[in-house]
Amino acid sequence: MKLYPNPASQLLYLDNVAYEEKVSVQVFDVTGKKVLDMNLESNSIGISQLDNGLYHLVVESGNEYYNMSFVKTD
Repeated sequence: MKLYPNPASQLLYLDNVAYEEKVSVQVFDVTGKKVLDMNLESNSIGISQLDNGLYHLVVESGNEYYNMSFVKTD
């Protein structure tokens, strides 16, 4: 799975997501606080509401988990 662009300001995109099963996305800030929790219905994730900084993203697709980091900028 690929996450781009990184850094990003408005939207993140995920490539190679299998939508046969429910796909959930959680985003955590550097303190471990969950700042976003959503079910993915397309390959884009809106991040404009987040403060600038480093984030950890967890994608759950079926029985698989993907962990990635990204930087939110203006």
